[in-house]
Amino acid sequence: MSAPALALTPMRISPETPFDRAVVEGLVLRAFGPGRFAKTAERLREQSRLAAGFVARDADQVVGSVRLWEITVADHPALFLGPIAVEGDRRRGGVGADLVQACIDHARTTGVAGVLLV
Repeated sequence: MSAPALALTPMRISPETPFDRAVVEGLVLRAFGPGRFAKTAERLREQSRLAAGFVARDADQVVGSVRLWEITVADHPALFLGPIAVEGDRRRGGVGADLVQACIDHARTTGVAGVLLV
């Protein structure tokens, strides 16, 4: 008999709410700095509609976030993942992996052609 699978982290992953937006924006700014606005990925996000967002919470504190954007690839609906950000003291602990898994699970339920990460 094998042991049950464990989550990579004790964090709770949940959909981003409007109340999370300011915290998420601050987290992304700390993770990437103001230079993120000059990146090609930011241009793609500007032209897309937000499809979903997820946050990692430790108790009630947001310690990670990720967003998905609607795009079309070869005439098929797909999702563009990013930005993904994790608080500095929580990095390398599986929080990012858990957030990516939430995106994959969301993509499977919506039936899109795929998820792209730039």
